[in-house]
Amino acid sequence: MTRLMLPGALLGLLACNSCQGCAPGPSTVDTRSEEDTQDTDSGGEDSPGDTDTAPPPPCEFPELEPNNGPDDANPLDMQAWGCGIFDVPYDFDMFEVTPTQGGWLKVDVDAVELGSPAAPFLFIESESGLAAGADAGVETTDPLLVVPVPTAEPWVLSVNEGYNSSGEEFEYRLRASVAKPPLEWDATLGETSKESPMQLELGERVYGVVDSAQTVHWVEIPVPSDGKTQLKVEVMAHRYGSPLNGRLAVFRPDDNGDLPTYASDYTTEDPSGSSWDPIMTLASEGEDSWVLSIKVNSGKATGELYWFVFQATEVVEE
Repeated sequence: MTRLMLPGALLGLLACNSCQGCAPGPSTVDTRSEEDTQDTDSGGEDSPGDTDTAPPPPCEFPELEPNNGPDDANPLDMQAWGCGIFDVPYDFDMFEVTPTQGGWLKVDVDAVELGSPAAPFLFIESESGLAAGADAGVETTDPLLVVPVPTAEPWVLSVNEGYNSSGEEFEYRLRASVAKPPLEWDATLGETSKESPMQLELGERVYGVVDSAQTVHWVEIPVPSDGKTQLKVEVMAHRYGSPLNGRLAVFRPDDNGDLPTYASDYTTEDPSGSSWDPIMTLASEGEDSWVLSIKVNSGKATGELYWFVFQATEVVEE
């Protein structure tokens, strides 16, 4: 209930009219000292007016609507967290960051990590047109991208709920930061073909990019001939933040050393089921070498940011 506050003079008049012979009111002479009359709300350290009871913001750069188009992208500092809520269906939230230098860019999105039911899709695009997307990391629906950026130019980060679900509980946060190369490698793939593959040694790592659906990289690896040997051949990409969803195929030569038209073995899967990376462990059958192809999995995206590192190693049984 709100109490009605009346002016002092009116209160006195009402009091006198309600009784016989009102007593004189209190003295209006101010007998306080100068020290007593100082304003206690003038900014002193213990002033109740200085206490901020508002809840802290959920992150350093909360989204500001509208931000569903590149021209309305919210500015976001590198290394800082931005955040928002997919509160309506088809809610696209965009932020813009600018790396201070070329190198590698890492973009993290957290939803499950926050206890949110959101399954975000992340898409990034540079001012010059480089682009990549991801809808999951390793063993999580929270996307992660780690990609090479040639120059310090603005990037727009776009996130939306992958299933177009929405609600106040569908929160997320994201952060862009400068990163080190996630892997080391010994050489870079150039132009190759099935007839002229790049020759590698066991344990040697080679870096490549699948920049179009027609791009196929070819490598040749030696197969130890001293008894039966198992080799592990693997594409390392998605586990380290690459957007590539690859396909790995093995071509075993026949007795005349000729390669077959079709692969003898291929995969698009990680046996652990935790990534998009194709990995195989194969037994040698007396061949001198194998030729392998690396390309994009059918129907998946490609581009200059879709990188990988390939490696073949001998499996040593303990």
